Amino acid sequence: MEQAMLYTRDYIFIHFPKAAGKTLTRYFLGCWKGERTKGYVSKGQLTEVADLMDVDVDLELGNAHMDLRESLETFSASEFGTAEPRAIFICSRNPYDLAVSTYFFQRATYEDNKGRKNFELASRLSLKEYWRSLPPISPQNYFSITGSTPDNLEVIRFERLEDDLRSVCRRYGFQCPELEHLNATQHDHYTKYYDAELEKMIFERYRFFFDNGFYERETFARGDDN
Repeated sequence: MEQAMLYTRDYIFIHFPKAAGKTLTRYFLGCWKGERTKGYVSKGQLTEVADLMDVDVDLELGNAHMDLRESLETFSASEFGTAEPRAIFICSRNPYDLAVSTYFFQRATYEDNKGRKNFELASRLSLKEYWRSLPPISPQNYFSITGSTPDNLEVIRFERLEDDLRSVCRRYGFQCPELEHLNATQHDHYTKYYDAELEKMIFERYRFFFDNGFYERETFARGDDN
């Protein structure tokens, strides 16, 4: 996965995988235009934000997503690290939608990612076989540290991205740039792909979101492509 994390003297943006990271990277660079902004992005993102690069923006190439602890450690070690950030922004996404989007994104981009295990698996396995083959993980480390969520963590919901970003701009006094939608993966609505077995796999994998009230567990009739 590609690394993505932006920070200024007062704010941090953390890219949770497959949750509008490229769109939000451009968005926050627009919000913070004129402020000293540093961070880590993928090679592709450097190209995509080239028009927003100026003397105030210093971005480096990264090679792995940073979780909350790693992002705070990076911030603390920086020139801005003498105080806590005013807010840390991260985007969450409905796990059922996230699982489908991840799979189809990796299938669609396999040719550009040969040698990366998850992309190779997605290229040859069905959706259910793909998720069955992966080791268990949890999003917990992106949203908490040792089980505790910081008071300054601002969670933006993928499902209401535009409204949440407008609210963030009002609350923190940002300029509010136009929201662009980049790299949307092409597939049917996530509900088309689920049966009880796949739902249970995704529920267990992303249980943190359900147990902490981010999203409600759903039930599904048998999907069309499992």
